[in-house]
Amino acid sequence: MTDEPLPPVVKLPAPVERPMRLGPFPSGRAALKFVLYAAAGALVALVIGPLAWVPFLGVGFLLTAYAPQGRPLDEHVGNFVRWSVRRRSPGIPRRRRPRPPTGGTVARIAGDRRVVVLGVGGVPVSFLPPDAARRLFDEYRVLLRSLDEGWFLRVGTEPLSDRPFRLPTAYGPDRAPDSAARAGYDEMVRLLCRRRRRRAVDVVLWSPDPSVSGRTQLESRARAVADGLRSMGLEPERRQGRSLALAVARVGWPLEGME
Repeated sequence: MTDEPLPPVVKLPAPVERPMRLGPFPSGRAALKFVLYAAAGALVALVIGPLAWVPFLGVGFLLTAYAPQGRPLDEHVGNFVRWSVRRRSPGIPRRRRPRPPTGGTVARIAGDRRVVVLGVGGVPVSFLPPDAARRLFDEYRVLLRSLDEGWFLRVGTEPLSDRPFRLPTAYGPDRAPDSAARAGYDEMVRLLCRRRRRRAVDVVLWSPDPSVSGRTQLESRARAVADGLRSMGLEPERRQGRSLALAVARVGWPLEGME
């Protein structure tokens, strides 16, 4: 027996099961919708005749029992109708929000705290050999143990930028006869990138000390974390300006200024 503490245990939540079906219907809510369609048809049948009930039963069953992509067909029809109405209706003027500051690498939030954010991507661990994956995990564990209080990780996704896939300005419409082809290519790139997202990890460091020594210590911590990430084969990016303001907003902190 040794006196060494046991390693921490992380309990995973119970798996989320698929929604229960109710007969031919994907859910109880869909079955209730079919009952409502049938009741509406019964009211019409009392006035017109029994044969008027049959279309309501058939259409109601099709809209509620057929569920492409996991959602009933009537929800798809409703979404399409709402999209068509929004597309044809005139735009509603919106209140302009104040633009975030365009400069600064250190954010100032409530409580006179200073925040530094390092943005980093990820490593495809599943494609690494077992030894390399184990070594990467050990380096990550060492990095976490070297950090003190006043930091956390935020893992999420962000839209894929279409800027790297656009044509250079030298091939603009003013110099090329195929301006229609360029416009079509730009539209295709924009639509494809709008449907793609990439993993985004923010390493958020903050300091409650607003003095010069507190900021110096915060900068030293940020450089140490950046060096540790580079040793793992990552390329950390120091958030600044608008990128820093958006990172702080995603955390939920009100931004008071930048330095």
